[in-house]
Formats: sequence, C-alpha cells, structure tokens
Amino acid sequence: MSAPLLSIRDLSVRTCADRAILEQISFDVPSSSIVGIVGGSGSGKTTLGLSLLRLLPGTMRMSAGSLFFEGEDLSGWSSAQMRNSRGRRIAMVFQEPLSAMDPVWTVGEQITETLRVHDGLRGKELRARVLGLLERVRIADVERVFRSYPHELSGGLRQRAMIAQAIACRPSLLVADEPTSSLDVTIQAHIMQLFRDLRRETGLSILLISHDLGVVRHLADRVVVLKGGRVVEQGDRAQVLSVPRAAYTRDLISAEGLA
Repeated sequence: MSAPLLSIRDLSVRTCADRAILEQISFDVPSSSIVGIVGGSGSGKTTLGLSLLRLLPGTMRMSAGSLFFEGEDLSGWSSAQMRNSRGRRIAMVFQEPLSAMDPVWTVGEQITETLRVHDGLRGKELRARVLGLLERVRIADVERVFRSYPHELSGGLRQRAMIAQAIACRPSLLVADEPTSSLDVTIQAHIMQLFRDLRRETGLSILLISHDLGVVRHLADRVVVLKGGRVVEQGDRAQVLSVPRAAYTRDLISAEGLA
C-alpha cells in the first residue's frame, strides 16, 4: 500500500491564552482522494485547514503534532519553505472569494502573479496559461473574466476564478473551505462536478471542509467528523454517513435530513 499524500498525527492548536482549539487530530489523506471534514460551527474545521498551510492567526499556535506531506514533516519547515510551497504544492480555496481575493487587482493579474512567482512564466505563454486555467474551471467568457475585478463577478464566477488560481501551479493537495456554502444549488452542482473532474484528470487530492453533509456525501471518499476540536469518528463515506457509530454524527445527519 502506498504512503498517504498527507498524514496528520496528534495535531493540537491552542490560543495564546492556552485555550484548546484542536486536540490530537489524526487522519490520512490518500493520493487522488477527497476527504470530507465535517462538524458544527466552532468544531475546528477551518482552523484545521489553516494549520496545514501555516496560516493560523497570530492568536493561535500549533502546540503539538506532526504534518507529513509527500513524506516531509511540514510542521518543521521554515517560513521560506512554507511560502514556496503554498500554491505550488498545497493550495487553498477560501470560504469567501470576495474577501480572499485582492480587490485592486483583476482576476487575470492575480492568477498571473501566482504563475510568475512559482513557475517563472512570462509574456504570451503566461497569458495563454491563465486563459487556459479559466477555461478549465468551466468559465465561458474567459477574456471578460480575465479583465474583471472580483467585485464585478457573480459569486459562482468568483469561486471558479479562485479555484483556477489555486490549481494554477498543479498542487498535489487542495484545501477547500466551504467552497459551495454561499452558492445556489445549480452553481453548487457545477463546483462539485469541477472537483470530480480535477481529481480524475490531474490526480488532485482535496481536503473538503464543509458543514453541508449533502455535498460531502456526493464528493468525499472518506469522512472525518469533528466536535469541539476533536475527531469523534472517521472512515469511508458509506460507513460514516450510512451507519455512523458516534451519536454526534447521527445528530448531524438527522439535522441535515439525510437519515
């Protein structure tokens, strides 16, 4: 059996006031897989995602544990190593693209900068690569979106543009934090299909953080359930969402009307 792409062992995160946010989180993300992270508000889902990219706010710190990514312990990487790997090896799609994207740069400029920094592309080759990425995420009018500022686009187009930026340098792992939470049902379906296509076409692994068990049920291979910063259950999607062992998981499923 091949080693997992990402292996999290006993990850703990605490505030500067020593309050526990995450406690001894352990699970694996296999290569070319989608792992869903679910739980109620305040369960630690977003903090987990930010921990992987070392983007925790200044009021929090990783207090224990290890994060093995492609065989390397990234918890010991320097700030320079982490900066070089963000976007290139691990990328993130944030919950609200309007606040995550730079409002004073066009979409094209933002994706262009990512490729210029990490891949060293220039000129016509760079522009063609960006337009190709926008086409890949199923954007029809790529020239208009390339020239547009984030606030000029619909929520669905902004989300696709942010995904295009995230996959620009062909990362191995995409951390997607509530990628469909603010979208209507039709656009949600398009984003879910896009994730399936990316996994099939590129071998991309996705850590899917979501409160929406319906989305997780349609996308994830495995599911990890968080409550109060701890893992209460994990396993194959069918096992966790169809025959859950933990009472908390059963409560989540019942609340979503999926029982």
